Amino acid sequence: MLRIFLTFVLILILSLDIGYTKHARAHELAFEYAGLSLASTAQDLLRRYPDSTFEAHNYFQLSAKDTHDHIFSIELFGPHRNARLRLGFESPERTYPTCKQIEKLLISRYAKPSNVATFNEESVKNRYLSWTLTRESVSLYCFKRAQDTDYQAEAIAVAPH
Repeated sequence: MLRIFLTFVLILILSLDIGYTKHARAHELAFEYAGLSLASTAQDLLRRYPDSTFEAHNYFQLSAKDTHDHIFSIELFGPHRNARLRLGFESPERTYPTCKQIEKLLISRYAKPSNVATFNEESVKNRYLSWTLTRESVSLYCFKRAQDTDYQAEAIAVAPH
């Protein structure tokens, strides 16, 4: 009986350690979504999205042919390595993926968000989820209008610490 109890305790301790290690490792990762990260440059995007429009101030409006993973726009900030990256999910038809879809992808890679803020702005409910990684902060911006049944994902913003 003692042997069974000690085996159970050992399994419990190991599972807690594995869960903690997985969570800790998730936060050590550098942010990446659909092959895009703070290391992405304007030159990288010009090569990757040849049919898209490059506009002033490092703003890329993706063409229908180049769109993938719900990304319709990419904004880079910073002269060299990017000081910030913003991935926009608004389609030309003004539709968005659900917040749950994007949140699920981020949680699978980076664990649960470190902060969730909800607030109302006029008739729109907002839900901002944020992850604090070792070198970066990641925010998922979601909103819900009166006609929406689910929160919609507007964008992901990434900034270095």
